[in-house]
Amino acid sequence: MTKDYTYGDIREAKYMDLAIIPVSDVSSQFCNYVIKLIEEIENRKRARRAKDQSSFEYASKLILGDLLIARTKDNAGWLFRSVSKKNFHHSEIKGDTFNSIVSLLEALDYLQVIRGSNHSHPFAQSEDNRYVPGLATRFKASDKLLSLWQDTGYETIDLKDHFKKKPRLNEIQLKSASSRYQKQKIKGKNLRVEKTTQTQAIKLRLFNINKYILKQNFEGMEFYGLRRLYNEGDHPSFNWNLGGRLYGVGENNYQRLKKEQRSKIKINGEAVVELDINASYLRILHSLRGFNIPDAEDIYAIEGIDRRIVKSWISSTLGHTGFHRAWPLRSLEEFKKANIQKPKKLTYPLVMKKVVEHLPVLSDWPQCGVRWSNLMFEESEAMISTMEALREIDVVALPVHDSLIVPHSKAVVAHDILKETFEKRFGVNFVIKGL
Repeated sequence: MTKDYTYGDIREAKYMDLAIIPVSDVSSQFCNYVIKLIEEIENRKRARRAKDQSSFEYASKLILGDLLIARTKDNAGWLFRSVSKKNFHHSEIKGDTFNSIVSLLEALDYLQVIRGSNHSHPFAQSEDNRYVPGLATRFKASDKLLSLWQDTGYETIDLKDHFKKKPRLNEIQLKSASSRYQKQKIKGKNLRVEKTTQTQAIKLRLFNINKYILKQNFEGMEFYGLRRLYNEGDHPSFNWNLGGRLYGVGENNYQRLKKEQRSKIKINGEAVVELDINASYLRILHSLRGFNIPDAEDIYAIEGIDRRIVKSWISSTLGHTGFHRAWPLRSLEEFKKANIQKPKKLTYPLVMKKVVEHLPVLSDWPQCGVRWSNLMFEESEAMISTMEALREIDVVALPVHDSLIVPHSKAVVAHDILKETFEKRFGVNFVIKGL
């Protein structure tokens, strides 16, 4: 088969979440037709039991939904997913079922597949880049499948109206710690979430949050639920106390909108306000370590240095296990994108000297015993408690990590409850902006 993709295409593939379902008569009939074609080329000696048949059809629809919607995106339409059966423990689909369906779709020429593993780099120009570590298998709906959809009388762009994300109400995920391969960060792997009293309580709490939010009407966004992601599940100290941040379900969720776009959201027909916590991690770190917070409205403010440079230094440091030797590439890219003129003399070590003088709590960051995952967990717990308190008085709130989106008429009461909740938990002053 002639290659019609670049290495960049498959590197930028999106995760195959298996969460998109047909929501119209047209899309349901289309999926049923494809399932019939799949079954015609199956080599089965006996028919499936009714329960197994229902599961097979449901799995087929989830796979088709993801594949088709991916082709409506601006990217090349590639998706990735490990085909190892152990990586389906948190999925509604079993690994054997998934692999069987994609094999049949490939046999029908409805699916393009690039097998994963430490395979030879298909675009290598020298001996130095022959191998790519850990690429999962890639999938892409073929033009033939798109043509079959167009036979319904609808175009590819119309798929978005016929396939929608399935709301998820109690999804918690657990990942191992990330690692590095040369200069490249390798994200942590999905780990099994065991069914325990503790995990069931976490899921119930999340279910109640999502159930309430799903009752609201939104404009300028679609809501398919919040999931809770825990990190560093393989760390010796892990006890569902690392990470734990709430993330919107779906790659196009409201959290991925720029702040200006989020300001145009309406909740139950009402304009919104986004309440931001100033230096949330820093304030929590002061609390955990028993340090006094500088008496200033903005603790990022250091005389003679653009606060954005200070904030970038602190963010890059708190996201690392130690001190960097020089400005991380990501920080330099942020400076350029924001048109920040960073004087050459403002090296990372020089800014470090100024910052630790201003904020002694950071002077021994590599040895202090607190990591970003601790800070994230503490912040997420306080944010969830705030949302629950607001729900008790029928105020809906959408989390964006260290900020909350609330209806304009409820901004003052939400501000007060957010501030009160964080200050009660951590015992230090919090500054909330956005009113």
